[in-house]
Amino acid sequence: MKKRFAILATILTFTLVIALPALAAQASGSAESTAVTGIIAQQSGAYVVDNADLLTEQQENTLKSKLASISSRHNCDVVVVTVQSVGSKTPEAFADDFFDYNGYKPDGILLLVSMQDRDWHVSTTGKGISAVNSAALKRIERDVVSELSDARYYNAFDKFGDLCDTFLTCQAQGKPYKESPVSAGKAAIAAIASGLAAGGIGTSSMKRKLKSVHRKTNAGDYVRAGSLNIVSSREMFLFKNVSRVEIQRTSSSSGGGGGTHISSSGVSHGGGGGKF
Repeated sequence: MKKRFAILATILTFTLVIALPALAAQASGSAESTAVTGIIAQQSGAYVVDNADLLTEQQENTLKSKLASISSRHNCDVVVVTVQSVGSKTPEAFADDFFDYNGYKPDGILLLVSMQDRDWHVSTTGKGISAVNSAALKRIERDVVSELSDARYYNAFDKFGDLCDTFLTCQAQGKPYKESPVSAGKAAIAAIASGLAAGGIGTSSMKRKLKSVHRKTNAGDYVRAGSLNIVSSREMFLFKNVSRVEIQRTSSSSGGGGGTHISSSGVSHGGGGGKF
């Protein structure tokens, strides 16, 4: 009997020696998988994950419904994720991994906002890569990031959804997104108008102070009598100066705005980002 117990004890010890490292490795792998994104969506495939608490409950629910509708119509997940920090990862790696490891479709467009360092990043994959080209990224930066900078977070995410709808519609029609001259010119016209208005106010104020100055009808009226005596005059051609400026011509691109790269999961991603 003692011999039998000794044999069983030996087998049990041998089993534990083999099994414990395997269990430890499995636990480590599970922990590493959880840390891949630094955060796991509360619900797999969630369209809005607001871990930085930038939205009210009503705003979050409204945004979820909107993004779900856009995602369903285009068969491409459109996602908004907010966090306090991306930890040791870059915003690009965090956004890519979040999309890859949280049960989303093969096609998608994800906007990440990280509050600690005021980072924003758009990660695209599948059809999202070609939908969000360079022109689309510039439009996001102009319309969405400006709202983020002013802390109007719901407006920013709402506009992001509308723009993704536009980009995906253009792609479905076989026409890469290209900003129309009218839309692109509106911002420039507004800036010029603002500058003219400010300049007009300044010059009007100065003009009112010049009460001693009166308009003359002839050029000679501006010359003080007896101060100028011209004996003879003639015109001479001295030289000419010609300046040539090359006109830059740009063409729209159907590829991802910042090129493509491979994420940690081996999936191809595009997109781009910056600070807000």
